[in-house]
Amino acid sequence: LLGERKPELVGKFLARTDAATRACEDALFGNAANAAYDAGARADAIDALALLPSDRRDDLLAKLLDPAGGERARVQRAAAGVLATSASQSAAGALRKAMGADDSLVKLLAAQALGRSGDLDAVKYLVDLLRDEEAKIRTDAADALGTLGAKAVPLLVEHLTGSLKRLAARQAGAGEKYTAWGVVSGLGRIAEQIGAEAAGALDPVVAAAECEDEDVRRVAVVALGHFQGDRAIAALAKRLKDADESVQWHAITALERHGNAAVPALVAALQD
Repeated sequence: LLGERKPELVGKFLARTDAATRACEDALFGNAANAAYDAGARADAIDALALLPSDRRDDLLAKLLDPAGGERARVQRAAAGVLATSASQSAAGALRKAMGADDSLVKLLAAQALGRSGDLDAVKYLVDLLRDEEAKIRTDAADALGTLGAKAVPLLVEHLTGSLKRLAARQAGAGEKYTAWGVVSGLGRIAEQIGAEAAGALDPVVAAAECEDEDVRRVAVVALGHFQGDRAIAALAKRLKDADESVQWHAITALERHGNAAVPALVAALQD
């Protein structure tokens, strides 16, 4: 309304708004970059920069995220979180470099973002994170594997096959079962999204359902609920006699997903 009657007043208002926005931006950049500030205050400033995408921002955050820069973990995590929302080349390069960081959460954020962009190098780092000592990191890494789609299936099958062989030969380290668990979980999520295109992963997931570790068997039967065909149903029916009751329960729930085709297996289970 004022634009028609007092354009000069509106012009002044917009100029003041623009100046205030630039001042806020300068303050946020200054706070984010100032190593003398508290890490929490710097992380807050970095989080706010998510609303101000620019090459200037991504270049600054790339420096803060660089593992060689020696920044505190909280600052690096915030920088990784904001760069994960950017499609710039600077952001992609910084995130790729950050997958070599010491902090597990920084690596996770970087690998998740690169995975979403189609960079299959992320698979290696996400699989490595499945061995992390923190359960939340392992779970989030498995979830991230499940977002990678059909293109990641051959690589994940390769990792799972190797992991299951090491478990069977008792040549595995303490974290090997977590690798198998996480990859199977990821493949199940991918199968849920892409259906028949995930058929190439069915055999190793069936093999995982025979693993001696009950945690791996449990996640395998959940995954088999998302694969199509008689072979998946047969593998689930076999697990109805599993030594672990929770595996049995999850197998029944997974069979439900197969609809009418699962009825004979469920009816037979009523005789138990």
